[in-house]
Amino acid sequence: MRGYSDDYRFRPQVLILTYDEALRMAVQSAQGSGKPATIVYADAPELGGHYTLYVQVEQMP
Repeated sequence: MRGYSDDYRFRPQVLILTYDEALRMAVQSAQGSGKPATIVYADAPELGGHYTLYVQVEQMP
């Protein structure tokens, strides 16, 4: 949620996972001991919402 004037509006965030991005994430995950990628979303400060999305991509043999 984001603050607009005297109101709050939902502004959706999008994760676009293309083949190239999935491959990059798989390599990065393998190099980082299998740790997932961390994506943080936060509401307007006065709302206090804070969310963390963990995404892990593994390349299959």
